[in-house]
Amino acid sequence: MSTRLVPPPPTEEDEQLIRSCVVHGMMLSMLKRDIDILREIPLKMSDLYVRSLLLIQKETSDRLWAARRELRIHGIRMLQQTRTDGGIESSYKCRGYDRALFIPWEELRRESMNRLYRYSGSDLAAY
Repeated sequence: MSTRLVPPPPTEEDEQLIRSCVVHGMMLSMLKRDIDILREIPLKMSDLYVRSLLLIQKETSDRLWAARRELRIHGIRMLQQTRTDGGIESSYKCRGYDRALFIPWEELRRESMNRLYRYSGSDLAAY
């Protein structure tokens, strides 16, 4: 008689990895847009602002890469991301289980801004 091994169900850590990928992906889009805009505006210190954002973009990209690596290690595959009026819905497969995660826009914005402040070296509590 053989016993079938059942993979462990998805955990909170697995969901946090998906959330991290979604947030970092959104942050990269925001940073790219802002960098492109700053390059077009005739400001005296635009190079300084662009370089600062490029450093944050590099940090964000590195963290997204690390999160995606962790997804592979945990046996998680992102299937689809859909932008809706209310937020972003991500569907993923976690060790054979089909799952979905919805992040409202306001929550996504808040989490993105907190991470951007942290990556820029700013102290959010000071504001």
